[in-house]
Amino acid sequence: MSQSRGKSRTPSPTGKAGEAKLTDLEREVIGYFAPWGEVLGVAPSVAAIYGLLYASGAPLGFDEIRAKLSMSTGSVSQGLQFLRRRELVTATRSADDRRERYEAVPSLGKFVQAQLKHEVQPRLQAGNERLERLRALTAEDPESAARIERLAGWNRRGSELLPMLLNLMGG
Repeated sequence: MSQSRGKSRTPSPTGKAGEAKLTDLEREVIGYFAPWGEVLGVAPSVAAIYGLLYASGAPLGFDEIRAKLSMSTGSVSQGLQFLRRRELVTATRSADDRRERYEAVPSLGKFVQAQLKHEVQPRLQAGNERLERLRALTAEDPESAARIERLAGWNRRGSELLPMLLNLMGG
């Protein structure tokens, strides 16, 4: 399911006491991903985390991400979980540091593919179940039944198109 699309929170560019400051590059890359995240139904915090990791020349630790983005521990944790489930970030550990460090998987195909698999596909499947209930409700009303069949056609075309889109995106 999509992360909540609550109010957009722009990461602090100046950094507060004890917090790291975003570089111009990081700020601009985050700004690049923010509207795309919105289009794809991704929470602003998730887009900011991905943007920061994408801009980084090296994997970043949890605390570095939290400090640079001035986010709560919960927001960073949920954002990283969301990105990891969709295989958009990888976590590594070095021999001398037991803490995980994260880096972005730089692939538009993976990003779109993940959204299709985790957001669109389940909705199409749920749509099929709802359409069956709607057909039963409109069995005695030809005008309503025709509208429901039009919806069923949309759902069917979406279900037919989805495998082609996934294939196009490398999956």
